[in-house]
Amino acid sequence: MRLFLCYWLPVLVHMALIFFLSHQPRLPGPPMPIPFFDKFMHGLFYGVLAFLVMRAWLQGRYASLDWKAIAMTLFIVALYGLSDEFHQSFIPNRSPDVADWLADMSGAALVCVTLFFVWGKHRRAGS
Repeated sequence: MRLFLCYWLPVLVHMALIFFLSHQPRLPGPPMPIPFFDKFMHGLFYGVLAFLVMRAWLQGRYASLDWKAIAMTLFIVALYGLSDEFHQSFIPNRSPDVADWLADMSGAALVCVTLFFVWGKHRRAGS
């Protein structure tokens, strides 16, 4: 139970936050239009989700990060992103968008690659 609370509960809470935001017919934005702000926010939220999933998957054993962990993380995040876009098809003033999903995956991939090099660096330094 401790492992769930420590590692997987933050993943579920963040997924719930994304679901809540996706359920809103309109989201507040910056007072002045910023190009690609929406895509940046998608990348940010799904980058955080990727970090949390990776952290939960490894359960604190960051030196064991490998391509399998990255693949599983991206798979989980991709499925959630697809389900989120499908969910938006039922919300007034919202619609599914492949560009949003690509922004989600870009943020997740950037975080995964960064973690691979950061945590992999520690693994190489420790060996």
